[in-house]
Amino acid sequence: MHFANFWQYVKAGEVVTWGWSDESESAASKCALERQAAVLQRIAADRGNVDTYGYPDRPMREEVLREFRSSKGELLASVSRNAAGCDILNALELLFVDIDTPDAPRPGLLARLLRLW
Repeated sequence: MHFANFWQYVKAGEVVTWGWSDESESAASKCALERQAAVLQRIAADRGNVDTYGYPDRPMREEVLREFRSSKGELLASVSRNAAGCDILNALELLFVDIDTPDAPRPGLLARLLRLW
C-alpha cells in the first residue's frame, strides 16, 4: 500500500502519463517524463495496450483522507477517496469479502397480509 506525496502529469497528444514522488513535485515531473518516454516508445513499437491496472506496480493515485499507524509509526491502514468519490479503507492485514447471494424469496401477498412470515 503506497500513496505518493506528489503527483504530476505530462500530456503528448491524447497520451496522459502520471509520475509520482515522495520527495518533491520536480521529482514527480521527472518520473512522469520518464514514464511518458516509455509509453510513447511502446506505442511507436505498436506493442498493444500500454496501460494495465497498476496498483501492484505503482502508488495509488488517490487522496488520502486519514492514516492509521501503529505505536511504532508503521502504516496499518488508510482511508482514501477514489476517482468515483467513494471513501475506501486500505488495510495491510484486514480482508473484506463481498459475497453476493441470490435474494431470498419474498413471502406472497396472503402470507404478508396474515403476517405468516
